[in-house]
Amino acid sequence: MRTDCKHYQSRTTTSGEVIQTCDLDAAPDAPWSCPEDCILFEKRELSRVGWEMGSLAESPRPEFDEDLSIDAESALAEAEAIINEIAPGAVADFERSKKRRRRRRRKG
Repeated sequence: MRTDCKHYQSRTTTSGEVIQTCDLDAAPDAPWSCPEDCILFEKRELSRVGWEMGSLAESPRPEFDEDLSIDAESALAEAEAIINEIAPGAVADFERSKKRRRRRRRKG
């Protein structure tokens, strides 16, 4: 992540995991990296000058494999397969609840 961007955020969960995000969700491989030529990149303003940054901003970054594109692609493919598997059941559940609501309205 580009930590010098205005939209960069870092926080730590109660379990101690460091979460780094882009406020604009502009990082296509989020949470791993921002594009170097991001058109939404804005250098942090001078208003932060003089502020003391906590240890979160300076915490060590986790190490990732160099070739993240393969891992991201396989993760997205796996997520798509899961959604495709559960989608018909979810649509059927929605249709059943829709019919129940219609019946209740007619009785009411």
